[in-house]
Amino acid sequence: MLIWGQVTGDRDLGVVAELCPLCQAVTVCRVLGRVQGMHVFFIPLTGVTPSICTCGSCGGHFAARAGRYREILPALDALIMTLDDLMARTTPALKGELGGTRQQQEFQSDPRFTATLQTLEELPPALRIRFTRDLKTWGRMDQAQQAKMSQDAAESVRAFRFAMSFESQIPKSHGCLAGLMSCVIVSAALVALPAVRAGGFWWLFGAVTGGLLAGASVYQFFLNRAVRVWTADVLIPLGKESKIDFRLFVDLLDQLPAASSRDAQQKPVLLDHSLVIREVLSEFGLL
Repeated sequence: MLIWGQVTGDRDLGVVAELCPLCQAVTVCRVLGRVQGMHVFFIPLTGVTPSICTCGSCGGHFAARAGRYREILPALDALIMTLDDLMARTTPALKGELGGTRQQQEFQSDPRFTATLQTLEELPPALRIRFTRDLKTWGRMDQAQQAKMSQDAAESVRAFRFAMSFESQIPKSHGCLAGLMSCVIVSAALVALPAVRAGGFWWLFGAVTGGLLAGASVYQFFLNRAVRVWTADVLIPLGKESKIDFRLFVDLLDQLPAASSRDAQQKPVLLDHSLVIREVLSEFGLL
């Protein structure tokens, strides 16, 4: 922890125009971000992910939908803007969603439309956007097109569930010991060099940093190798057994936004290894 460790916390990011699911009002909502990452020698190397929204109308809290925020503006800027202008700057997709509500009322007696809409509710917002756009043309589709869209929505949900089911199974800590040993050995070897020891603090700092980089590289090498083996031995056989479309599967992973652990739908750990997984799937001729 003295050399590197986890950094967590909350940060006020600003405001957006949002539809509150609690009071159903479209209003100015304050966005709280979750700071999550690492520190190296107490220098934070973190990212901030929007996690919680506070409704400006009822004061209720609900999960932020980070993937749909074009901007998050300072509260002072929002004071001189109309709600429509704020919506255009921060959540342009919201206007389409409000139109979609009227469409739901129009087709509420159509069981296929209703079933498709309920299916899409299982997808996170970033994956739901394309289908929501296509649903707007539902009334102009023939029965074959409507059936295909319903099937595509169901397949996307199946692929997303499949990705989420591996949350606890994918390798996460392989290579930690090798990385730590490499860090210690490389740092000690560099510090032992006469030129480094005579160079002062910054030379010593550079030597230790070099050891950290070497340790991180070794750790990533062993982790990637473990993920490759796991993809070949576990992911691919189970995917074939479940008749998953692997092209759709990797496309879904690529579209998923980073998500905080407070979100209702967390990103799969698979997302952190999507490049390695894609390589293995390509090698097996599945992409």
